[in-house]
Order: sequence, then C-alpha cells, then structure tokens
Amino acid sequence: MAGASDPQSHTPQTPGSGVAGDQRVQGVELAHPVAVVEGFEGAEGLAGSVPSVHADAVARLAEAQAVLAEALVAIPVGLLSDTEAVTALSTVEAIGRTVDAARVSTATDVDRRARVLGREGLAWRMG
Repeated sequence: MAGASDPQSHTPQTPGSGVAGDQRVQGVELAHPVAVVEGFEGAEGLAGSVPSVHADAVARLAEAQAVLAEALVAIPVGLLSDTEAVTALSTVEAIGRTVDAARVSTATDVDRRARVLGREGLAWRMG
C-alpha cells in the first residue's frame, strides 16, 4: 500500500514538507550541491540548440563519473592492508551517500515533471 513513507507514493511535495529531496543528509557535504531548479531542460539543454545555463554543471557529472570509475577500478582491493581496506570502504560509503542524496533529489524532480500529461509532459518530450 502506497503511503507517505512509500518511495512509490506520488504525494505532491512542497518545500519544508519533510519529504524526500527536502531533507539534509547528516555528515555529507557535497562539493557541488544538487539543486532542483525550475526551467532546467536537462538533456535538451546539453544537446539541444538552446543550451541551459546549467549545462556545465550537468556535464561535470559525466566527467566525475568517469574519474570515479577509473579510481575505483585502480584499487587493488584484495591487496590492501587492513587500514587501507577500512579507509577505502569508508570513502566509498561516503561517496555512495553523496550519490544517494543526489539520486533522491533528481528522481524527485523528474517524478514531479513527469506528472504533466500530454504533449507538454516529460514522458512525451523525452520518451
């Protein structure tokens, strides 16, 4: 049954309502905080004829993903000392919490945008 705590719930959200995307993550500081911005055109802004003013921030995500993937592949996990293994785990978990916070924020915003039906809706325009 979908309810307020159910991630599948489609309860409209308002600032300060204490719902997903509105909560601070304890102990995690983002180098580039994720903000939900009205009017951001997402992939259209990156590839379309009218670039978004936020395209550089979004493009940095792809760069960061490539750098992170390269760094993670380079870690010889089975060869690390106990201290190095615990430090690596702690760091990877911190990265995961940062990514999870951004995932909730962006998924919440895309969900809100997808509620518009018809040709003006996100699903129609973005597929």
